Amino acid sequence: NTDSTLNHIRIKDVQTPLLSPVEEIETFSATLENLQTNEIDLLDKEIIIFNENPTLNFIVDQVFEPRSSYKLTVTGTDGKISTSIATTPGNTSLTLTPEVTEDCSEEILIEFDDVKDLEFIRFELGVRYERTMYYAEIKTVAPLERVPGTDKVNVSLSVTNMLVDLFPPEESRIGLPPRLWRPTIGCAGLDGQDMVIRYTHFGPEWKVLKDNNLAFDVLESGDIENGLGFFGAIDRGKLRFRTNGVPQ
Repeated sequence: NTDSTLNHIRIKDVQTPLLSPVEEIETFSATLENLQTNEIDLLDKEIIIFNENPTLNFIVDQVFEPRSSYKLTVTGTDGKISTSIATTPGNTSLTLTPEVTEDCSEEILIEFDDVKDLEFIRFELGVRYERTMYYAEIKTVAPLERVPGTDKVNVSLSVTNMLVDLFPPEESRIGLPPRLWRPTIGCAGLDGQDMVIRYTHFGPEWKVLKDNNLAFDVLESGDIENGLGFFGAIDRGKLRFRTNGVPQ
């Protein structure tokens, strides 16, 4: 995750049965190499319990550079080596046009820049309802689309459109085109005008999961040479905005 200096890589011998005692976990060593600078770091490790399974957790404490490739090398006590390379995405910029809407039905152009081929964005809307913050991925009414000839992806949606993913419509409306769906909780039911869009920018290695409809189940990707698993990079960010369409 490029928005944090502290990341973790979990490693487990796939030949070791699940729920094996901690003492049966094979001891691995792991290095991370920046392929632009050729700097190699030997990673510190600890044993953690992940999904009730003892797992080696390698600690990566460094700043990742955008659009850089990193090679993970894992060596077992038997000398066997597994490797994988991940490329970090760029630092996208998120813009909303207009920045403030006067009505919840007014469309907003949501645009992400610096999203190269093979990279993609998933984004969520966050609103406060009954003193609780609710988030949901925005994908039902219309998807993000690439702007031809650019590194931009965008979509035009209103706050009402986006609320469909947080508060799905009644079944009686499902037969209508998605643009005509209405959320069960509209702007008038929210606690305030302030809202959040938070997003995840996926590096190019994630495309294999997206294209294979694996729902980002990294254990099914088979990405790592001589192993089973996935190694990829993401960047996260968020933007706060408001609409005057919410009654006070």
